[in-house]
Amino acid sequence: MTIQLHPQVNADILRGIAFYDAQSYGLGAYFQTMVISAIDSLQFFPAIHAKVRGYHRMLVDKFPYAVYYKIFKDKVVVYSVLDMRMNPDNINAQLDSLS
Repeated sequence: MTIQLHPQVNADILRGIAFYDAQSYGLGAYFQTMVISAIDSLQFFPAIHAKVRGYHRMLVDKFPYAVYYKIFKDKVVVYSVLDMRMNPDNINAQLDSLS
């Protein structure tokens, strides 16, 4: 199973890195490692996460972030990595804008 990233994902990750680096030096790199590790795990277990608004949602270990993705025949497409502390209406609007 291959993984494809929507262009939005890089911006989401960079925004998270900047936020966590502002909290403590090096924390942004740890955040990035955890997100990439979570995304990589989708190669092996893509269908185990619950669906939310038409996307599978995988929670990132140690951080309040979720990876939203869809499964296709031979690939997983990651659409967004969102901070779960956001207003739920904003999360829904961002997911709706990706469809």
